[in-house]
Amino acid sequence: MPQPAIYLTTCDNEETADKISAELVENNLAACVNVVSPVKSTYRWEGKLNVTKEWLLVIKSVREHHDTIYEQIRKLSGYVLPELIAVDITGGSPEYLEWLIKET
Repeated sequence: MPQPAIYLTTCDNEETADKISAELVENNLAACVNVVSPVKSTYRWEGKLNVTKEWLLVIKSVREHHDTIYEQIRKLSGYVLPELIAVDITGGSPEYLEWLIKET
């Protein structure tokens, strides 16, 4: 049985967030993508402290799609070092998880 997972990534504008979301759902790589906007990100990049506005994507998928999801995010995000963090879903509504697996 496929392992349901939540993937987290960010991008720097709403248009890119919408493009990534549509690409993943239309190609059955994700059952659903929530776009949370904007979020404030504080991080160090190339030795400098940065505070920027980003759009957070919460991607509901399965682990089997990890590599393809990462490739799509690399292609579409515009970031040199795109974030992709996977969190396995270890519990939840059985009906929802069944739907999630079916859609991916």
